[in-house]
Amino acid sequence: MALYVFFWFVTHFFGVPNVYHTVKSSMPITASFAYTDVPRRVRGSTDGPIYFCRAIAYAPFLVRGDYGWQSGPLSGEGGSSLYLWFCGYTLRIRELA
Repeated sequence: MALYVFFWFVTHFFGVPNVYHTVKSSMPITASFAYTDVPRRVRGSTDGPIYFCRAIAYAPFLVRGDYGWQSGPLSGEGGSSLYLWFCGYTLRIRELA
Protein backbone atom coordinates (compact mmCIF):
# COMPACT_ATOMS: atom_id res chain seq x y z
CA MET A 1 0.00 0.00 0.00
CA ALA A 2 2.80 2.42 0.86
CA LEU A 3 4.44 1.76 -2.52
CA TYR A 4 1.16 2.53 -4.30
CA VAL A 5 0.82 5.87 -2.48
CA PHE A 6 4.47 6.68 -3.15
CA PHE A 7 4.07 6.14 -6.90
CA TRP A 8 0.87 8.20 -6.87
CA PHE A 9 2.74 11.13 -5.29
CA VAL A 10 5.59 10.73 -7.80
CA THR A 11 3.01 10.87 -10.59
CA HIS A 12 1.40 13.93 -9.01
CA PHE A 13 4.63 15.90 -8.55
CA PHE A 14 6.44 14.92 -11.75
CA GLY A 15 3.89 13.42 -14.15
CA VAL A 16 1.17 16.06 -13.86
CA PRO A 17 3.44 18.98 -14.92
CA ASN A 18 4.88 16.87 -17.74
CA VAL A 19 1.42 15.98 -19.11
CA TYR A 20 0.24 19.59 -18.61
CA HIS A 21 3.03 20.86 -20.87
CA THR A 22 2.37 18.10 -23.41
CA VAL A 23 -1.34 18.96 -23.62
CA LYS A 24 -0.71 22.71 -23.75
CA SER A 25 1.88 22.39 -26.50
CA SER A 26 -0.57 20.40 -28.62
CA MET A 27 -3.15 23.20 -28.51
CA PRO A 28 -3.12 25.79 -31.34
CA ILE A 29 -2.24 28.68 -29.03
CA THR A 30 0.14 30.99 -30.82
CA ALA A 31 1.87 34.23 -29.93
CA SER A 32 -0.13 36.01 -32.64
CA PHE A 33 -3.12 36.04 -30.29
CA ALA A 34 -3.07 37.21 -26.68
CA TYR A 35 -4.64 34.09 -25.14
CA THR A 36 -5.71 34.32 -21.50
CA ASP A 37 -5.56 31.29 -19.21
CA VAL A 38 -8.87 31.06 -17.37
CA PRO A 39 -9.97 28.88 -14.47
CA ARG A 40 -12.87 26.45 -14.82
CA ARG A 41 -15.26 28.96 -13.24
CA VAL A 42 -14.77 32.42 -14.70
CA ARG A 43 -16.26 35.29 -12.77
CA GLY A 44 -17.24 38.04 -15.13
CA SER A 45 -16.45 38.16 -18.80
CA THR A 46 -13.08 37.85 -20.46
CA ASP A 47 -12.62 39.48 -23.84
CA GLY A 48 -10.44 37.94 -26.48
CA PRO A 49 -9.06 34.45 -27.01
CA ILE A 50 -9.05 32.20 -23.94
CA TYR A 51 -7.81 28.72 -23.04
CA PHE A 52 -7.66 26.38 -20.09
CA CYS A 53 -5.50 23.36 -19.45
CA ARG A 54 -5.43 21.07 -16.42
CA ALA A 55 -3.85 17.75 -15.52
CA ILE A 56 -4.81 15.50 -12.60
CA ALA A 57 -3.18 12.30 -11.37
CA TYR A 58 -5.88 9.61 -11.40
CA ALA A 59 -3.65 6.78 -10.23
CA PRO A 60 0.05 5.95 -10.29
CA PHE A 61 1.35 6.64 -13.81
CA LEU A 62 -2.15 7.59 -15.06
CA VAL A 63 -2.88 11.29 -15.65
CA ARG A 64 -6.00 12.96 -17.03
CA GLY A 65 -5.55 16.09 -19.12
CA ASP A 66 -8.45 18.51 -19.69
CA TYR A 67 -8.13 21.32 -22.22
CA GLY A 68 -10.12 23.89 -24.15
CA TRP A 69 -9.56 26.98 -26.23
CA GLN A 70 -11.65 29.61 -27.95
CA SER A 71 -10.44 32.34 -30.27
CA GLY A 72 -13.78 33.56 -31.60
CA PRO A 73 -17.52 32.91 -31.60
CA LEU A 74 -17.24 29.86 -33.87
CA SER A 75 -13.62 28.89 -33.32
CA GLY A 76 -12.67 26.63 -30.44
CA GLU A 77 -12.25 23.12 -29.19
CA GLY A 78 -11.85 21.14 -25.99
CA GLY A 79 -11.73 17.69 -24.54
CA SER A 80 -10.18 15.29 -22.08
CA SER A 81 -7.64 12.51 -22.51
CA LEU A 82 -6.00 9.88 -20.36
CA TYR A 83 -2.23 9.69 -20.49
CA LEU A 84 0.16 7.03 -19.36
CA TRP A 85 3.18 8.73 -17.78
CA PHE A 86 6.41 7.00 -16.84
CA CYS A 87 9.70 8.74 -15.99
CA GLY A 88 9.22 11.69 -18.33
CA TYR A 89 7.52 9.84 -21.18
CA THR A 90 3.87 10.45 -21.96
CA LEU A 91 1.55 8.39 -24.10
CA ARG A 92 -2.07 9.30 -24.79
CA ILE A 93 -4.04 6.12 -24.28
CA ARG A 94 -7.66 7.24 -24.53
CA GLU A 95 -9.74 10.24 -25.58
CA LEU A 96 -12.61 10.79 -23.14
CA ALA A 97 -16.06 11.95 -24.23
